[in-house]
Amino acid sequence: MSDPLDPLMQLPGYLTSGASAIHPGFGRISALLNGMGRPDFSFKTILVGGTNGKGSTASMIAAMLTASGFRTGLHTSPHLVDVRERMRIDGRLPDPTWLERSIAEHADLLADVAPSFFEGALAFSLSCFAAHHVDWAIVEIGLGGRLDAANVLSPEASVITSIGMDHTDLLGDTLSAIALEKAGIMRPSRSVVLGRLPDEARVVMVDEAARLGSLLIEPLSKTELPHSIDKEIMLTSSLRSISDIKLSLSGAHQVDNATVALATIDALSLPVSDTAVREALADIAGYSGLRARHEEIHHDPLIIVDVAHNPQALHATVKSFIAALENSGKGSETTACLLFGCLADKDASTMGFVIHEAFVRAHMKVDVHCFPTNGARGQSAEETANKLSISGLKPIYGQYDVTGTLEQACRKGQPCLVAGSHMLAAKALEWKQAIAK
Repeated sequence: MSDPLDPLMQLPGYLTSGASAIHPGFGRISALLNGMGRPDFSFKTILVGGTNGKGSTASMIAAMLTASGFRTGLHTSPHLVDVRERMRIDGRLPDPTWLERSIAEHADLLADVAPSFFEGALAFSLSCFAAHHVDWAIVEIGLGGRLDAANVLSPEASVITSIGMDHTDLLGDTLSAIALEKAGIMRPSRSVVLGRLPDEARVVMVDEAARLGSLLIEPLSKTELPHSIDKEIMLTSSLRSISDIKLSLSGAHQVDNATVALATIDALSLPVSDTAVREALADIAGYSGLRARHEEIHHDPLIIVDVAHNPQALHATVKSFIAALENSGKGSETTACLLFGCLADKDASTMGFVIHEAFVRAHMKVDVHCFPTNGARGQSAEETANKLSISGLKPIYGQYDVTGTLEQACRKGQPCLVAGSHMLAAKALEWKQAIAK
């Protein structure tokens, strides 16, 4: 018996089919949206791109809007457990029967257009937002920017959170080339909010904004990266400063993301009060549905799940994990556990140095367990371990049971970080759900 979601779920995706699933341009996404009656014309949109931080920043913007009473759609990718995670409304998944009905209604359209999975999922997200009468849709760019399917939209503002070396086979092998691709989501006479960018990338952004006539906003240009984060922080935009904020995501990088999110809200002069900002940032997951961003899935021992999958993101995640252990008084006295897996096109060798250097600097020991990843871009646990070992790490592989590894760590009282792959994060979240029943 076929699954009612099959016409969508069986479309070729970048994760499962690799680069062959990517067909740059807007012909297919436009055909889908036209066939659905242009659902994207019924609400206002903010596009959020960048190498790292775009999912967190998009979720913070959505959370602030929801906390202020706006009906808000949030499209992010990839999903972890349920495809409906890509189409959240005020932090909640749509009813599964809605998606099943919509797929059945548009099955012929999908067959005629033959889109990628990303294009199909994006179209159904936008259709879902229209059907549920959202005021705003916050849409995360999938890959790059200029030719990403989400760039078919006409945003009121665009956000570029960060620029790093990722997807170099598709976007270019320099920061300048990658920045130029991501700058493609800028619009004339519309605001573009930049996060903390390397100088090489920032120059490209400034030049492109000037060429297009975009309204450039750089809220972090005069802000030093904090060395430590107190329980309460202050955020500042061009319009205001808000104190006594309790940020529910840890790490200095998340303070940057929150600053960018607030700057975006204020660039659009949206009526979002200081109180709404505080409430939203104190419960980002509750207001937006965000998962696996330094998410604690077990308290004692501490088990953290994060979807960090490139050196820049992993550095921030490992740093935050070590800080959490040190703050709990269980720093150098314990051996931590890292469950790690990554795709073949990720820079596992550099991530090995990130892991090794962070734990050496903290005078902590870590057991690294490597797991395989699937699909056309997948990589065996042995290949991942070999790349990590260049740094001096001695990874363990051969036991591919995430559940068993986490349960063993719990029995030993060993704190764990799960990172490197959305697939691995999904398995850890499924384990959390299982033990909660």
